[in-house]
Amino acid sequence: MKPKWVAVFDFDGTCLPQKLGSVYNVADSNGALDEKNKLLAQKTRSHFMKKIEKNSLTSADSRKWLLDCSKFYINSGLSLKKLEKILWGIELQDGLVDCFHYLKEHNIPITIVSFGLSQFIEVALKANNAHYFVSNIYAANLIVDANGLIVGLDPATMVLPGKEKGRFSRLFAKQHNVSCRNILAVGDSFIDAYLGFLRKNRLGITNSEEKKKILEKYMGEIVVTESFNPVLEWFKRKIEG
Repeated sequence: MKPKWVAVFDFDGTCLPQKLGSVYNVADSNGALDEKNKLLAQKTRSHFMKKIEKNSLTSADSRKWLLDCSKFYINSGLSLKKLEKILWGIELQDGLVDCFHYLKEHNIPITIVSFGLSQFIEVALKANNAHYFVSNIYAANLIVDANGLIVGLDPATMVLPGKEKGRFSRLFAKQHNVSCRNILAVGDSFIDAYLGFLRKNRLGITNSEEKKKILEKYMGEIVVTESFNPVLEWFKRKIEG
């Protein structure tokens, strides 16, 4: 049966608890990087996060950020096997898997659209048996050699902040012959302002009233929560009327 809706999710801060920061913070803090590259990664992220806060991050900045981060993992000799061990205990948002269950039961395809690295997202989902629900992951794809070592990054697969997120959301809807007006999207920051298509079909998720005020400019609705339960209720209202 042809689906009526598709669901699009950001990853860090949305599928992953905001208290963790990002999947890369978790990996880096647990041995994905050696000490030298860990310090370089922290310095790099701090530099670009300041640009995000000032809304001055350019496409060139975004590309450099992802390429630099991939180099830190390459220089540290990170393999996918080691990454899987590091992220085995990573937690997703409380209630996220229940939400994914509901969407699958209602024949709604699910995708992740992230300014990040696809293999990291996939490993985190697998660690929680959540990858079965996700049809696609749109994020920068790491190049891995025959031994499972990370050796590069494919620039053509990058999902840059801004309108790129909307473009991939619409691509996903098109693949499932669903109208762009029926994309339901969930994100946690103004970077997700272009997720989906219609503002009224975008839900912002945050853990503070301060962040809620920022999201009000970009999202049709915002929930302040430490779990995914209100997100599931939002989907039910949209889907079941």
